[in-house]
Amino acid sequence: MKLLILSTNADFYLMTLQCLIKSGMKENITIGNKDLGRFALSSKYCRGFYEVPDEDFSSFNPSIFHLIQELRRDHQFDVLLPLCLSAVYYVSKYQESLNDLVPLFPISSFPLIKRLHDKWDFWLLLNKIGAAAPKSFLMTGADDDLPECFSYAQLIAKPVEGEGSSGIIFEEESEKLFYRISREHKFPYIVQEYIPGYDVDLSILSIHGEVVAWTVQRQTDLGLEFINDEKIFALGQKIAKETGFHGIAHFDMRYDQRDGSVKVLECNPRVWFSMYFSCYAGVNFIKLGIDVLMKRGVKFSPLKKPILCFSKVSLKKLLFTSSVPFINKFLRVADVFYFFSKDPKFYYFKWFKKRKG
Repeated sequence: MKLLILSTNADFYLMTLQCLIKSGMKENITIGNKDLGRFALSSKYCRGFYEVPDEDFSSFNPSIFHLIQELRRDHQFDVLLPLCLSAVYYVSKYQESLNDLVPLFPISSFPLIKRLHDKWDFWLLLNKIGAAAPKSFLMTGADDDLPECFSYAQLIAKPVEGEGSSGIIFEEESEKLFYRISREHKFPYIVQEYIPGYDVDLSILSIHGEVVAWTVQRQTDLGLEFINDEKIFALGQKIAKETGFHGIAHFDMRYDQRDGSVKVLECNPRVWFSMYFSCYAGVNFIKLGIDVLMKRGVKFSPLKKPILCFSKVSLKKLLFTSSVPFINKFLRVADVFYFFSKDPKFYYFKWFKKRKG
């Protein structure tokens, strides 16, 4: 099976390639920006790379669609897989026309993806369907006043279209927060009450509003721990059902230590940074999405006991940490050597780039 991958993000490409190697689906043709080019071409599984500027994705330039048409004539790829947000936006915008060319990895409509990604629109959606979320308000300019209910709260502010931790501001005093936001000039911002507690994330594959596979993860000192949490799953299922969501998504949530409730923070309707590690919990989201597309059915079972993935520590530290069982050390080492043996140039390039960076 051969895939056509669209991405401008090297980390997402790495996570996806690892999922593909694990599932036996390796060969790909990639369309992406210049930064991704050298990274992708270092992989023996990349059969061709076609450079496209970032702005062509963000402006929905038809030239990408025409390039896909040309590639389809020359290469018999089986699935079109967008990874980063700009690629997901592009494919969802053109999905009716693209569907006539090549099968698309499960993806929702463009308006729904925009609604889920936009932090303010997503907060409004959560309120509409009755899913708990932090108290929030939209700051559209430096002259906006802080609502009285936020006067004594610790606050966190995020650009409504931001990704990752970019642009996030945390302050205990509202005046300092407003001053810092005004200096950034990246309006609009969503300003939220900071929730005391701990983070927990939900990843899902949903088919027309029905979640068919999922993992729940939380961060520990040694890395991600995958758990079975029905309360978290129920929230994701509610959102997917109410919106008819179709595709993969990753939700950031937080347990509120004040009352034990779960607050939904944001949604990433795309590939996410820790996606490969869900394979440790037996869930390969890329493979399962392709299985759905190819009508093979989804084989999924919720976790029966927690699984710790040592993703936060170096291999050296892991080996010399006495509290880690030998079997866990062995599996981590075996995982590293497995991928290196499968694609040595790609993983050497990844390591070298990380050391230089």
